[in-house]
Amino acid sequence: MRKTPCEKLGYKAGDRFTVIGSGSFTEGSEVEPEYDDGSSAPLFKLISGDCFFNNANGGKKGGYCSLIFVTPVKSTEWNGEGLPPIGCEARCIDGIPSRNKVFSGTIVKVISNCKDADGDDVTVGHHRDIGYVVLQSRGFVPVKTEAQRLSEAASIKLKTAQKVIDAGYRKESV
Repeated sequence: MRKTPCEKLGYKAGDRFTVIGSGSFTEGSEVEPEYDDGSSAPLFKLISGDCFFNNANGGKKGGYCSLIFVTPVKSTEWNGEGLPPIGCEARCIDGIPSRNKVFSGTIVKVISNCKDADGDDVTVGHHRDIGYVVLQSRGFVPVKTEAQRLSEAASIKLKTAQKVIDAGYRKESV
């Protein structure tokens, strides 16, 4: 039996998604699949946010939305190995050819991974102000959490203090 686009992506009723661009929902709306009609734009019901249609069961807010405009609500962490998983946030880096102007350091939500015509891994991300970002996958690095940043800063301070001690500097006793 042939799988629907939702089934191929592992999406099912009850899964939650954030809308990142759509003619049916406002950006940032949270939705759930209502009906998998086998197309690449199934019917979603509105959980939070706003919807311009009442197509869900019982005349509730809902509408058809292409799967390229939704990302799983559960943010996936990425350690930098392999391709960035769909749904994670990743930071763009310098030196990677792009189809659109991307500033180094821009953080995007990963929505797709694929291969280009040359067989290179390509990642598609979305930024609410820039729009879609298409880069070779090696053009992304993981976004560090606040805890990781604080840990790195503390580690640097400890290393600096150790260098000062190793150099023989001591606080004079008064």
